[in-house]
Amino acid sequence: MADCIIPHYSIALELSTLWQFIGGNRGAAYIASIRPDLPPMKGTIERLYIARAMEGSIENRCVGSIVYDWWVVDDYGYESTISPSFVFSDNESELHATATIRFFASGDRIVLWEHLSTGFIIQKAGNITHEPGWWERLEYIADPLKR
Repeated sequence: MADCIIPHYSIALELSTLWQFIGGNRGAAYIASIRPDLPPMKGTIERLYIARAMEGSIENRCVGSIVYDWWVVDDYGYESTISPSFVFSDNESELHATATIRFFASGDRIVLWEHLSTGFIIQKAGNITHEPGWWERLEYIADPLKR
């Protein structure tokens, strides 16, 4: 695992502020702001899981699938968890009731993937700073995927 300039729980806490944009019925508007060409999404996001990946590559902009830490965010707050409980939809036009963000950080760089519905993944990369809101300045790696 790579060292990072700020603790991983602080990264997760900062990423938890995404909840204000995707939680409840706000997820469809968030996706529409990124990909207005897609049909409107249905459903609500009840919970957001944030996962710290054990491995990844900043250079290749990939995030590993083995998770080291989990945090959960919902209308009640933010906390660490050891047993996430996922509710996914197979319908590509529906949001997952439990969205996930998986990240890998090393030094002052981060790569993250936001998985909000089946086949829709937002991939971002950029610099971590000590300023609040740094995640909002991350760059899209590629067009958000819709398979």
